[in-house]
Amino acid sequence: MRRPWLLIAAPLATALIAAGCSSGGSSAAPATAEPTTAAPTAEARSGIVEIDTADGETLAADIEVSKGSSATVVLAHMRGADRSTWDPIIGDLKTAGYNTLAFDFRGYGGSTGTRDTNLDVDLAAAVGRARADGAEKVVIIGASMGGTAVLEGGAALGVDGAVAISAPADFLGLDGAAGAAAFTVPLLLIDTEGDRPYVNQLTTIEADTGAALVVFSGSAHGTAIFATHDAEITSVILAFLDRIGSLGN
Repeated sequence: MRRPWLLIAAPLATALIAAGCSSGGSSAAPATAEPTTAAPTAEARSGIVEIDTADGETLAADIEVSKGSSATVVLAHMRGADRSTWDPIIGDLKTAGYNTLAFDFRGYGGSTGTRDTNLDVDLAAAVGRARADGAEKVVIIGASMGGTAVLEGGAALGVDGAVAISAPADFLGLDGAAGAAAFTVPLLLIDTEGDRPYVNQLTTIEADTGAALVVFSGSAHGTAIFATHDAEITSVILAFLDRIGSLGN
C-alpha cells in the first residue's frame, strides 16, 4: 500500500522503517537473537584492499572492522565521486557494530577499468569480498548511480537488505525499477524533496514495491545529503540496519 510522500525527522523515520521494512512481501518474523555478534568465519582487517572482479578489473576498497561483528555494510558511491564520500557515516556504522566496505567503481579512485561500465559486476565483487571476509549478513547502500546498481542487482546477490539514496530508476543500462520489484528483503529509499526527477522516480518505486521511503527537505543529491542532514540521515540508516538485525531469516 502506498504511503504518503513524507518530509520527516529521525524519530518518525524510525517508525516508518519499522512499518515498511519487509519489502516485496517478505514474511520474516521478529527474532530475539542479535545476529551481528557472532565471530567472523575469516579474519578481516581494517585497511585498503584490492578486489578482483569477474571480468578482470581490480577495485580499490577501504575496509573498517568492528570487533566481533559478522555484519558488513557495502557502500557504492555516486557518479563523479569515489569511496571517500562515505566517510561521514563510516565511523558511525563502525561504532554501531557494523563492518564497512567502501569501494571505488571501476575507473574511479584507485580502481582499474573504464568508468561508468559494468556497475553490477563491481557491486557483485564487493559483496563477494565481504562474504569471503566472514560476513554472515550483508547490507548494500548505494548513492545515485551506486543506488541504481543496488536496486538493479541487489536481489540477485542475496543480500539481507538494501538502501538506495537518490537513485535513478534506470541508469547506464541498469533497470533499477525492475530490480526493486524483485526484492524480498528490506529495502529503504532516501532522497530530498527537490531532487527531481529522482525523488519522483523513487516515489513510484515505493508505490509499486512497498519499500520504505524517507524524503528530507532541500534538494541535495546522493551523499551530499550528509552535508545538509547528517544526523538525520545517519539515524535513519542506523534504525534500518537495527531493524534488519532483529528480523529472522
